[in-house]
Amino acid sequence: MSGSPPSEFIPYEVGRFVHLPGHSPVGFLIKLAPQALKIYGILEKIAHVFASRNISILHLKMSRPVPGKPLYMLLFADVRSGDTSRELKGEIERVEYVDEVAIIEPRFDGFATDKFFFPLAMAGSRAVILRRPLYEGLIKGLRSELGSGYEALLYYMGVEMGRRALRDHQRIAGSDPVRLAAVIEEFFRLVGFGVLRIVALEVGSRCVARVYECFECELFKGSGECTSHLVRGMIAGWFAEVSGISSVDGIRAVEVSCIARGDPYCEIVVMAT
Repeated sequence: MSGSPPSEFIPYEVGRFVHLPGHSPVGFLIKLAPQALKIYGILEKIAHVFASRNISILHLKMSRPVPGKPLYMLLFADVRSGDTSRELKGEIERVEYVDEVAIIEPRFDGFATDKFFFPLAMAGSRAVILRRPLYEGLIKGLRSELGSGYEALLYYMGVEMGRRALRDHQRIAGSDPVRLAAVIEEFFRLVGFGVLRIVALEVGSRCVARVYECFECELFKGSGECTSHLVRGMIAGWFAEVSGISSVDGIRAVEVSCIARGDPYCEIVVMAT
């Protein structure tokens, strides 16, 4: 647990698609045998199929490895003809430990997208992605329509989310509070909520959390107010669950710093009452 600010992070563009006008992106879904996880050089051999034809690889993603399960590689390359795509497919299928290859034709000029993977999942649970236009409507739009009562609703929603997150994280970290803090810090960032630091944790007493670039409060920059309700509730619910506090009335969560009023980060203090 650390209160230091995050180092420079690199924005990560999610989405299994390529949009490159002027190019001809064709996708290849490559299924690898489970044994491939322990074999050296398979990626090199597949890349050589394209390099030997002077074909650029535009985008590459791999499925998260699960022992005993097939691996999937999603690759988009700049392929100019259907005949070439089929020839590439045949060559890739001849690589040892490649079980199957499927071709994904572009939807239109310069645009190709994965058409196989659904639903999204993270750490074994289904996941959904909300881009800013959607979550801004959910958080900011409805707040302007419904008023301060909606802020309370967001907080209680967050508390329930935080409780459930803690229970789920126990599958990875067990009951060790230090490990649980590490998991929530990492998952919080991986799903795009912000960069979370658990600055202090006294189980059953108090918790201090800092959130850099909080997705919720970013919507209200320039308002001059502390504006975290959903995320404040998440931290409160997580702390209540790790502390064994069953009642929402047994905790109090206050945001003492906020990027919406010009502070460098949002700081949330949760206390047992």
